[in-house]
Amino acid sequence: MTHYLLKHVWGRNYNVPLKSPSLIIHWCCGTGIWCLELAEEFPDAKVIGIDFKTAPLQNIAETRTNLTFQDITICEGHTGLEGYPDNAVDYVMMRDVWIVNSPIHKWHNILKQVLRILKPGGWIEIIEQDIRVSKPGPSFVILNKYGNMFLENIQARPGILEELEDMLKDTGYTNINSTIVELPLAMRESGYLFKDLSERRFRVFAPWICEYNQLPASVFAETLSKAMDECETSKSRISWHCFLGQKPL
Repeated sequence: MTHYLLKHVWGRNYNVPLKSPSLIIHWCCGTGIWCLELAEEFPDAKVIGIDFKTAPLQNIAETRTNLTFQDITICEGHTGLEGYPDNAVDYVMMRDVWIVNSPIHKWHNILKQVLRILKPGGWIEIIEQDIRVSKPGPSFVILNKYGNMFLENIQARPGILEELEDMLKDTGYTNINSTIVELPLAMRESGYLFKDLSERRFRVFAPWICEYNQLPASVFAETLSKAMDECETSKSRISWHCFLGQKPL
């Protein structure tokens, strides 16, 4: 669902000027749907999805001869890109990887590795949702406080998206561009779908949120339900950010 919602928001699968690429990597590829669609669009390119073994859909790589998946365990000091040679990749996509890159030094590690393996003139694209909701209702304010305790414990910065552009620049990327799309929650079809996506994410993290806040699961569930119900009347909104950076020629 995330893949097709993002495709709807941006109008396409990527925002960089791809011209006859030979090697494309999707880091933390999830189900692999994006990889499959890129492999279909660029049949002469090799497309590699990198993620935990259980993330990509089973047998999806068998549908395209130019599509493969690399199983990795992302951990301290290991990104899965270390085995790729310098100046070999045309384009690296990263979507919704903020939690994998917490604490912040992991962002520095992955950005350096991507810069190393990109060809001169190659591109990185990062698409991330702002985990802070604008115009939250009263229950969403409480929900955010619970969430902030969770973020603090995993050393994630809620405002990381405000730093990414400078991080790309400091790492050595050029032609950096950032775009923000603000979307309503619970208004029109896509709004309701994004609200559903946000609610699902809170439910995924619920055990840790409850643990770090010493909160009964029933209290969290009730707060979450009320927060979602308030989205339409409060005109709550979320933002998706797209960052582009190019390796110098």
